[in-house]
Amino acid sequence: MYKLPHLKMSATFVLIILCAILLVENLWLQFSSATLRKQLAASTATSQASPGATVPQLRGHTMAGNTVSYPFPDSEDTLVLVFSKTCGWCNQNWPHWQQLLSAGLKINPVLVDLSRSVGPSYLLAHHVETLPLIHELDPAMLEPYKFRFTPQTILVGPGGKVKAVWTGELTVSDLNDIATRANLDATEHLSKR
Repeated sequence: MYKLPHLKMSATFVLIILCAILLVENLWLQFSSATLRKQLAASTATSQASPGATVPQLRGHTMAGNTVSYPFPDSEDTLVLVFSKTCGWCNQNWPHWQQLLSAGLKINPVLVDLSRSVGPSYLLAHHVETLPLIHELDPAMLEPYKFRFTPQTILVGPGGKVKAVWTGELTVSDLNDIATRANLDATEHLSKR
C-alpha cells in the first residue's frame, strides 16, 4: 500500500489552523461576555427605582377594568411585587414572596402584573387572589418606578419613599433584609422557613 505523507501533514496542518481559529474565537467571546456583563450591571442599576427616591401612588386597572389607585399608608410600608406570567424567575420567586406574605408582617402588599395576562387561576395557584392587583399599569408609572425587569420586589415606606429594591429571585438573606428594613421583628421567623 502506498502512503501519502503529504496528506497526513496537510491534515495535521488543517487541525492546527482550526484549533487556532477556535482559540481566537473563544477569546473574543470571553471579551464580549465581560463587556456585556458590565453593560448589564450598569443597565440594571439605572433600570430600577432608586432607594431614597419618592414615587407616586400606584395606579392602573384591575382585571375587571376598574381604575384603581393604591396610596402609601402613613403607618405601614408597602411591598410591591412586580411579576409577569411568562417570567420563569417570577415563578421561582413566588415561594419567597409567599414566605413574606404569610409571615405575619405588617406590610401592605400590592401586586403589579407587567404581562397583563394573569387570570384568577394564576392568582389562586399562588395564593394571592385576595391581594390588591394592578392588572394593567398606568403608563405614567413606568418612569418613576422604572419597571423594566421581573421579578422585582420594592419596599416603599410612608409617603412613597423607596426603601429598597430587589431584582431577581430573593434569597433568605434578602427576606431577612426586607423584614429588617421594614422595621419588623420577624427576621427569625423568616430564616426558619
